[in-house]
Amino acid sequence: MQEITDLSSAENYLNGLVNLERSNLKPRPRLSLSPITHLLEHIGNPHFAFQVLHIAGSKGKGSTALFAESLLLSAGVKVGTYTSPHLQQWTERYRIGGREVEGKALFEEVLRLQPHVESLRGTLMQPTFFDVSTALAFSLFKRFSVTHAIVEVGLGGRLDSTNVVNARVSCVTSIELEHTEILGNTLEEIASEKAGIIKNSSPVVVGDLSIAPQKIVLERAQSQNAESFVLGSDFGIDFSTTPLTIYDGSFKIPFRTKLLGSIAPKNAAIALACVRRFPDISICKPQAAKALSTTELPGRLEIVSNSPTVLVDSAHTPESAKFAREALDRFDSQVRWMIVSFSNGKNIKQLIELLLPGSSRIIVTIANEQRSIDPEELCLEAERVVDAEDIEVILDPEEALRLALTQASPRDLICVMGSVYLAGRAKKYFENLK
Repeated sequence: MQEITDLSSAENYLNGLVNLERSNLKPRPRLSLSPITHLLEHIGNPHFAFQVLHIAGSKGKGSTALFAESLLLSAGVKVGTYTSPHLQQWTERYRIGGREVEGKALFEEVLRLQPHVESLRGTLMQPTFFDVSTALAFSLFKRFSVTHAIVEVGLGGRLDSTNVVNARVSCVTSIELEHTEILGNTLEEIASEKAGIIKNSSPVVVGDLSIAPQKIVLERAQSQNAESFVLGSDFGIDFSTTPLTIYDGSFKIPFRTKLLGSIAPKNAAIALACVRRFPDISICKPQAAKALSTTELPGRLEIVSNSPTVLVDSAHTPESAKFAREALDRFDSQVRWMIVSFSNGKNIKQLIELLLPGSSRIIVTIANEQRSIDPEELCLEAERVVDAEDIEVILDPEEALRLALTQASPRDLICVMGSVYLAGRAKKYFENLK
C-alpha cells in the first residue's frame, strides 16, 4: 500500500487511481452505483449527515454552486461545497464555509480512506477515481459538521458517483451535446441521464433548457412527485431594470456583479431559486443581493493581469464559448491574442468557430498531456477559420504565455481559453510572478 505522509503524497495517491477525468482512453461504462455505495458504507455513510443541493448540467454547474454557496453563507449556514475538476490544486474541490479545505485536513482524510479503498481493489466493488474523490468530500463535510452541502455532478447524473445522495433540492442548469460516447447522441438521451438526479419528491430547479430536453426533465420530476421550478416561468431575470433584477416568484433583488459575461445573471438566478427551496433557510433581500454581488468565479472570464490585459476562461462547450466570445468583443484592444488548448471529446469545430475569429495571433498548446487534443489536428481545424500564418504551436503553456507577454503591447488582449486545465496552468503562472 502506497505510503501517505503529507498532502503531496496524498495527491499522488489520488492521481494514481483510475482517473476517468484525465484519461484519453474510452472509459468503461458504469453499470451501477454499488462501488461508491459500498465504499461509503465502509466509512459510516457520511453523506447522510447533511442536506444536499445536487447540481447537474452541461454548463453553469460550478458558477451556480458558488453563487449558492454565497447565499447560504449569508444566511448563516455552515456549508460545504464540492466541485470538480480543480484549476490548480486538489484543495479547490473541497470548500468548507466558503474557503478551500486546508491541506492538512485533506491529507488526513485521504489517509483515513486509503485502507478502505485498498480493501476493495481487485473486487467487483473496486471504486473509481471519482468514487474516491466524492467519498472524500462527504467525509470532509461530516468531519467539519456542515449542515448543508452543495454537490456538483461530475459527469451525467444518473450513474455519477454523487448520485448516492438524497438531495433536498436538485437542479439541472443546462443540456448540451457533450460526452456523447457515454451519455448518448441526442439532447434527449443526455437530458435523461442528467435528470436521473431527481428523486424522492424533492423540488427541482430547471435552468435554460430547450423544449425537448426540458420535457424529459419535467417528466422525470413528475414521475418522482418532485415539484418543478422553471427559469423564465417561476424565477428568472428582468433585463428592463437598471441594474437588472433577479426574481424568484415575488422575491426580487437587484443584481450587481464585477463578473464579465452575460451568463452570470442566469446562474445567479438559478442559485437563488435553489437556495430558496431549502425549507429551513431564511434569507432577506439585502442579504441575497450582497451575497451575489460579492461572489467570485475563478477561471471564468477572469482578468489575471493588466497591461496587457490577460483574460482566462475555462469555457469548453459551444454555449459557454458563445458567452465568452460576447465578453471578448466588448474589449477595445489593439491586438487580440488567443492561447488555446481543447480536450479530446469536445466539439472542436464549433469552439474554434466561436473563439478564434477576430484574433490576430493564435498559439496552440497542450494543457494536459493525457486529455488535450493533438496540436496538429487543432491547427488543421483552426486553418478553416483563420489564416495559417497567424497560427503557431508552442507545446508548453507557460512558454506560450511568456512569448505573448513579451511581444504584446500594453493595449493588447491575451485570451487563454479552451479548458479547465489550461485555465489552471495560466492562473498558476501569474500567481508565481507575484
